Amino acid sequence: NQDMESTLFAKFGKRPNLSARDSAEKGGHSPVHSCSQTARGLLEENRMLIAEKQERKAMARQNSKEEFERLIAQDLKSSEGDKARDLHKLATQRELARHYKEKIGVSHRTKVEAYRDKQERSSETYFPFVEGENITSDRRAKRSVMQEEMRGFLNQQRQEKPPRADKLLVDVKGEQVDYPLDPVPGRVKGTASILPRPQSRPSSAGPRQHGGGAGEEVPPHMARHPRFLSRASEHMSRRLQDSHVRKALEDKVLQTKAELEAAQSKREVEQQQWREGMNVNDALRYDRDQARATERHRNAEVLKHQITERSHQAAKDKQAGRKEAAGYWGPEEKPPQDPEVHRSHCSDLIKQMEVDQVRRQIDKTNRHRQEKQLIDNCMAEMTQDRRKDVVKQLQHREVLTTTWTSQQKIKKALDTLEAI
Repeated sequence: NQDMESTLFAKFGKRPNLSARDSAEKGGHSPVHSCSQTARGLLEENRMLIAEKQERKAMARQNSKEEFERLIAQDLKSSEGDKARDLHKLATQRELARHYKEKIGVSHRTKVEAYRDKQERSSETYFPFVEGENITSDRRAKRSVMQEEMRGFLNQQRQEKPPRADKLLVDVKGEQVDYPLDPVPGRVKGTASILPRPQSRPSSAGPRQHGGGAGEEVPPHMARHPRFLSRASEHMSRRLQDSHVRKALEDKVLQTKAELEAAQSKREVEQQQWREGMNVNDALRYDRDQARATERHRNAEVLKHQITERSHQAAKDKQAGRKEAAGYWGPEEKPPQDPEVHRSHCSDLIKQMEVDQVRRQIDKTNRHRQEKQLIDNCMAEMTQDRRKDVVKQLQHREVLTTTWTSQQKIKKALDTLEAI
């Protein structure tokens, strides 16, 4: 340190007292800049390293982005290829399914046609399963019975409550009548003649004659004084007369009694109809059960007959098969062989197996030895790498320490020069 200070003092002793910053501004070269291990040099080197690191990082990011886009494009292309392959496979499967369906339909139609031809050629027309036809015929019979009951009920209602026998309605039924102002004489009770339509009405007609002869008749609506021209009935006073209360109560009692009687009669009619319906239903069920039992009996007889025929046919086939002589169906006879051939073959096989076992053992031993040698080589290489890393770290630390010591010495020297 003293030698460096004396050298610097002798070199800069005759120059003016300028600071390091002034000398740098005037273009002077200080020993700090001339040294390769200065702080500014290290700073610039660190900045360059940082810039290179950032550039490498940006380049790596760009490369990774391009690689990612390339992978995405490749995946998209592969997915589109898979979709196209799946669509082709699906179309092929659909075509195959359609072909199979057509084949199945053709075979089904062939079977149906064959069965129909067999039915047409068959002379036996008996078929026991006619439950659906019986149900249809029973429904038709019930429908006809219910229609007849409805017609009878409508006729009975028409007889019990016939339409109103009004001559005016009879006269105008189906015809458009121009009613005359004067009554028509000579109307006979029970006739259905149509009133004449007057062609013209003379203007010099005299007044109408009120009251006719003994044989003349008038329509029912003219037999009494019109109600809309009669006087209104007097209002009954609640304080003076209370007969209307009794009348209202009696009317209500009679109405309730009539309603109860109607309900009772309706209930009785419904019960009677229910009993009749149950009887009819029981009869129909009994007939259906009897018919079903008959059909089952016939079906059982047919099945028994078929079972008997099949058993007889099987017995006949068995007897026919037993009548024939059973021949020999085994392999042909072979000449006897020498057992020494087999023994020699077995001994050769055993020797070959022993040789194979020894070879496998040798291969296993060699493989283990090679693996062990590879592991030892790897361990030695790892140990050498670790030693190199330790030496490198020590050298780096020593360089940094030396650089820091040099920087401290230079700073002290500069402080000394500035102080002078």
